[in-house]
Amino acid sequence: MADRTSHNKCRLFRTLLLPIAAGFMAQIMIGSAAADPDPIPVTIPSHLAITERTVESGDSEAPVLVIIQDAHARYEAQLSMIEILRYLVQYYQLEYVMAEGGSGNIDLSYMRNGVDPRHLQTVALRYLKQGKLSAEEFLDLTLEDQDLKLWGVEDPVLYSQNMQAYLDFYGNQKTALATLETLEKNLSELRTRFYPPALEALSELRRQADQNVSVLFKYLDELTRRAEALGIAAEQTLHMEAWNEIQAKNKALDQSKLELEKKELLRVLTRTLSEEDLYPLHAARMIPGTEGEAAVLETLMRLKNENPDAYGKYSVTEIERALLVIQSLIGTDLEATYAEAEKLYKTIRDQELPDHDAKIVANLSDYAHLVRKLFDIRWEPRDEAEFNNFEPVWKREDLRALLDDKESFQELQAYVKSAVQIYELARQREESIVENSLLFMRMHKKKIYALVIGGFHAKDLIKQFEAKKISILSIIPKFQIRQEPSPYFEVLREKWGDGSTWFRTTRLHMGDSPEAANLESAT
Repeated sequence: MADRTSHNKCRLFRTLLLPIAAGFMAQIMIGSAAADPDPIPVTIPSHLAITERTVESGDSEAPVLVIIQDAHARYEAQLSMIEILRYLVQYYQLEYVMAEGGSGNIDLSYMRNGVDPRHLQTVALRYLKQGKLSAEEFLDLTLEDQDLKLWGVEDPVLYSQNMQAYLDFYGNQKTALATLETLEKNLSELRTRFYPPALEALSELRRQADQNVSVLFKYLDELTRRAEALGIAAEQTLHMEAWNEIQAKNKALDQSKLELEKKELLRVLTRTLSEEDLYPLHAARMIPGTEGEAAVLETLMRLKNENPDAYGKYSVTEIERALLVIQSLIGTDLEATYAEAEKLYKTIRDQELPDHDAKIVANLSDYAHLVRKLFDIRWEPRDEAEFNNFEPVWKREDLRALLDDKESFQELQAYVKSAVQIYELARQREESIVENSLLFMRMHKKKIYALVIGGFHAKDLIKQFEAKKISILSIIPKFQIRQEPSPYFEVLREKWGDGSTWFRTTRLHMGDSPEAANLESAT
């Protein structure tokens, strides 16, 4: 799962600067122009991936690790990753691809021996569509002129435990979510009963801002206003202040003028430039969010400035100002802003709560707030720390007096315990993945490696690799997101649900699995 910050910023700008995006991104898109101040000697074309993060180790001898964030079992994502890996092989002589879900040599090139490549590709493609082959496995099977070396970097025991915990929880996911929703509804009614109206309105804004970052500006404004009204000093809110400054700049934009400028410039550019010159505007249809929008405006500006005689008379004042707003947001620390807002909210709430029952409702609401993020796989390290330090103030008699369904609350706590285990095991896996990856890179002494890993793990892995002085290029493959659900859970359940111990090894699957037998017999 990709890190929440980048996805939330994408959602924000679809709302915040809607006049920039509406009717505009459908006509023109460009390659990513995300800020990349670090001199990493590896780049990925913008039509293939979004560069999420770069880290320069400062050591010219250190290898570059390309972290490819995998959308597990999504066919369109796997096709995109195949092209990314092909590009790295062709232009950077990539030889080694490390991957989760396996340990040691997981190479599949032996299956190519004596097989018609076209037939092998047909069979492999079928398994790719079913989610039973990954991008790196497909490429390893079908590359005709070069061998990739695939290496699994998991601890088999930790991986097995994590997958079983995942299946145990998600097999009961619908029931767990329904139980949580019952508690949330109950607590909403209790807050209406016990909270002052202004505090309940602020609490609802907090909930909305946590689920949809486009509400964040409104929430921060209201937090600041309530703190001032109560005489609460907002300490250490530098990140909140930065967001408020961006909001002020955004409000100052003349949206009508902005719309006019971009339409006029687009009209004259498309009328006078060749298709080749316009390629940067057409090539980034798949680029979402803030980086794509910033790049659109930057490319418009560049094309205008490269032809001052033809386009000098066209005004771009509001385009320049809008670009500054977008670039300012890209540079903010969203998680730090949320942390500051949460601290200020609780200070306000603690001052306004009138009695003991209201404090219990607040404590239960905090618990439900953390559980919602846990179930939605949106926990950040600060959420995990808050949960581990969480101190319930309620007693059994309090629950009997306040909650309509005490038994469901006890069931919910059991589901929570199961979900927390997923996180705990994932963190242990990540430490092992880093250790095994570093060992592998030290053994082979190449200048570039790729690590294919689920986006859920990327943020923590980057921090750990950065601490080990590894240069990093973290990318998110571009692909068309379709509405049908990913087959990932079903693939996992097929591999693990009957108590088997599927694991990637030197064969496609351990032992005499039907997938390995079918693929090999088909070839």
